[in-house]
Amino acid sequence: MPCRIPAAGIIMRIRRALSSPTPISAAASIALALAGCADPPPRSLDPNVATSLHTIALAVPSEPRVGYSLLSNSGFTAIALSMATGKPADPNSQKAVADVSAHRKEFDLAMLQQNLHLGTDLQTSLSRVLEADGYKTSVTRVDQDKKGDIILDNVGDLNADAILYVLVIGAGYSDGLDGGPFAPEAKVRVQLLDKKSKKILLERWYLYDAYASPEPQTITAPGGGTGRATGEAGVLDMTVLQPSATYRFVSYDKVLSNPALAADGLRAAVPLISDDLGKIFEKGQTVTP
Repeated sequence: MPCRIPAAGIIMRIRRALSSPTPISAAASIALALAGCADPPPRSLDPNVATSLHTIALAVPSEPRVGYSLLSNSGFTAIALSMATGKPADPNSQKAVADVSAHRKEFDLAMLQQNLHLGTDLQTSLSRVLEADGYKTSVTRVDQDKKGDIILDNVGDLNADAILYVLVIGAGYSDGLDGGPFAPEAKVRVQLLDKKSKKILLERWYLYDAYASPEPQTITAPGGGTGRATGEAGVLDMTVLQPSATYRFVSYDKVLSNPALAADGLRAAVPLISDDLGKIFEKGQTVTP
C-alpha cells in the first residue's frame, strides 16, 4: 500500500506542537507531518483469527495520555495559517488560545473531580462486550514506552491468547477549526496483539469529534488567508463518532461552569467505541473496515 503523505494535516501537527507542555518548533512539526509511513496493520479482524481466540487480556491505561484538555482549535488554526501564509495572525486568535489554555489544568482537575476515568470506563465496557461475544477476558498491567506504545517484554506468563491495548490519547473540549461551539472530543487507538508473536492483529483509531471529517476542509482565518486542512480522521482512516448536540457549549467558560454535563459528554464516547468493537470481534462476522 503506497504511503500517503499527510501534508494537508500540517495544521493539526502545529496545533499539537503549540499546545504541548514542551512545544517543538514549527519546522520540526512540519517535518513530522511529512515523515514517511509504513503499511498499516489490518483494520478488520480476520474471521479465522477471531475463531482461534478464546482469552483476551485488556490493557487499558485509566486516563488519557495527555490528560483532559480544553483547546481553542480556531485560535490554533489562525496561528498555523499565519505561519503558512506569512500574514500576521489576528490578535484575537492569539488571545483566544491564551485564554483557553490558561484554564486547561482547571478543566483537567474538574473532570477528575467528576470521577471521570475514560480508560477505566472503556475497560469495563469492553470486557462486558467481549464476554458477550464469547471471549474470556482479564485485566493486565500496562507498561508503555515514551511514544505510548505498549511494552510486551513481560507478557510471557500472561494467561491469554491476545492482548487488547486501548489507549485514550486525548480527550476534552474544543471549538471547530474555524469556530463554533465547544464540543467533546476524544482520540482512541485500539490494538489487538498476538501474545506469542506480538504481531498486531487489528488496529483501529476512533475520533469522537463533532467537527471531524475525512474530507479536506477550507479554512479562512479572521485576519485573512485560507488553507486546506485534512484532519487526522482522513490521514489515519479513523472511525468518526459524532457526539450528541446535548454536549455543545457556546464558550469555554460554559464548559467550565457545567462540569457534570461536560464529563457526561466525554463518557458518551465509551458505548459508541465498545459497541463498534463488539461487532468486529463477533465470531463468524466480517466487518467492513
